[in-house]
Amino acid sequence: MKETMKKSIKYSTIVVAALMAVTPIISMGNFENSPVQAASSTKKLTRNAAVYNINGKRIGKKTLKKNKRVKILGTKNINGKAYYKIGKNSYVRTVNFKKSSSKSGNDWYAEEMKKRSNDPTLNNYRDLVLKNSTSKHKVTVLFNKDSYSYYEKGKELKVVDKMPAGTEITIVAPSVVKIGNEYYLSNTGDDNTNYYKLSDLSFNGYDPDHDAKLKSLQKQVDKLSDKSDDGDILMTPKNSSVPQYDTDGDQYFVNKPVGVLSKPTTVAGVEVIRHNQKYYYTWDDDNGNYGVNVDDVTLSPAPAEDDED
Repeated sequence: MKETMKKSIKYSTIVVAALMAVTPIISMGNFENSPVQAASSTKKLTRNAAVYNINGKRIGKKTLKKNKRVKILGTKNINGKAYYKIGKNSYVRTVNFKKSSSKSGNDWYAEEMKKRSNDPTLNNYRDLVLKNSTSKHKVTVLFNKDSYSYYEKGKELKVVDKMPAGTEITIVAPSVVKIGNEYYLSNTGDDNTNYYKLSDLSFNGYDPDHDAKLKSLQKQVDKLSDKSDDGDILMTPKNSSVPQYDTDGDQYFVNKPVGVLSKPTTVAGVEVIRHNQKYYYTWDDDNGNYGVNVDDVTLSPAPAEDDED
């Protein structure tokens, strides 16, 4: 990790990790705006979907309708989000399609976590993490006290950011490692590995894949989107100063408000997330990526607008 890395790195509700073994560091390139080739195929949309250009900016106001079959030409990561390429300079978020799971990858993860070392404490931590992992090998932890996230610099760990008591994070396929005299739960991001002291964590048993409230809220959002000609949603604040948070492309979440939502606003591509045991509606526009607490706003189908000339 570069020395110029800022300590203000923000953390997500769900920290997506590709680490399938217990090696503390994996060398990975920068995935920002990088293409991934894929064979041409056809997929069916499971919700209305906006179309974006190569810079992640929405193209016009029209949307592709739910259940439409779309030809997929490849995949691409744009500003931390995964897209399918569907045409020249035309991309659709992969979240708008059903995702398939990799059973072989899950089996590999379980096998790695069950491997024994000469350190009984390390083995016990691996067993504890595996026991509290979901069927898709996600584990959710709470920070019992104020702590930190770390990254490895040389042979030492350096502080990345503060992790206040009560912070909840979910890691996919985590790794348990020992560095010095401490044991850490680690994850691998796009170009960095973060570490968290296991002694500061507890497992709360939350399973993001079986969160009934989150699924119900997202289903309501999708129904409202289906009722709108453009698939957009009108978000109306319940008061004139609803806190608005920066979600930075679903990857991170700023706990302090960055502004307020003071009037009804038309938004597109609304997704529901859980952050620190609370639920938020999130969306992105030309100015950034935002979120508001679901209890602070009401949603309705956006009124139809005339097409721009």
